[in-house]
Amino acid sequence: MTRRITTKITYTENVCGSDCMCRVDACPAHETVLQFIFMSFRCEARNLVFNKFRALRFLTYVRNDSFHYRNKVSNAGSVHVPFSVFQQPRGFTLVEILVAIFILGLVMSTVYVSYSGILKTSHQMEEESNIYKMARMSMDRMIKDLSSLQTNAGSLDFRAEKKTLSNREFYSLSFWSASHLAFGENEGTGRPATISYYVQEDEGGESFSLWRSDIAGTKPDKENNLSGGFVICQNIDSWRLRFYDSTGKELESWDSSSLNEQKDKAPVAVKIELALVNLNDKEKPYKFMTKVFLPVKQ
Repeated sequence: MTRRITTKITYTENVCGSDCMCRVDACPAHETVLQFIFMSFRCEARNLVFNKFRALRFLTYVRNDSFHYRNKVSNAGSVHVPFSVFQQPRGFTLVEILVAIFILGLVMSTVYVSYSGILKTSHQMEEESNIYKMARMSMDRMIKDLSSLQTNAGSLDFRAEKKTLSNREFYSLSFWSASHLAFGENEGTGRPATISYYVQEDEGGESFSLWRSDIAGTKPDKENNLSGGFVICQNIDSWRLRFYDSTGKELESWDSSSLNEQKDKAPVAVKIELALVNLNDKEKPYKFMTKVFLPVKQ
């Protein structure tokens, strides 16, 4: 058995090389390789050990001689098969790398656009939520103050007028109400106080804020002292008031200290229109409106 295998090794030394591109059934070297593998299994079954050096020489001879056989077949015009059992693995070409980079760029661009859109929408929703919350709290506070309107010696103190700030008109409102907010330790809540709402320009002159003044006392403050207090709403675009008398007539102003039919009286209802600046689109501000009926007898 050892002699027959040696004969096969000698036979294939000058037949086919490692870069053989011929058909499998046309290359005698491939047939010899298969026979060698088959014989190896048979010899291993008979507990015969092959010399590793001899097997390595066999594969080296087949590789070298296969190259010469391929050249002969190529010159004869045979069809080549782009595969070889001895062909070394190759790396990526420049075109393949560029295509991979291009596809990766498309995927990353899509992910970035989607993520930035979601993040922008989230920020806008958060801003709108804060705006609606601020407007709702401001409206609720004005409704509570107006609903607690009080008389003083049988008369009502209710004054509203327009004022100009930076070429823009805003309302100011003062009235006597039992909705005093106590911020001090020795103050009591619910005491009569002069409540005032007015708009002031913020520092920098780019925005306006709505302020609330609360001055407790035993009688209304007739001096229209619009100072102090605290901010209840920011980024005011407009603040308008409309007043309704007992006949349902709509009026733009009211003054209970005047000598006309409004003397010592308050309107039956007040409509409040509040608009806040939309930072994303200043042409479309956020608008809020409510109507409050006052607890008065005409």
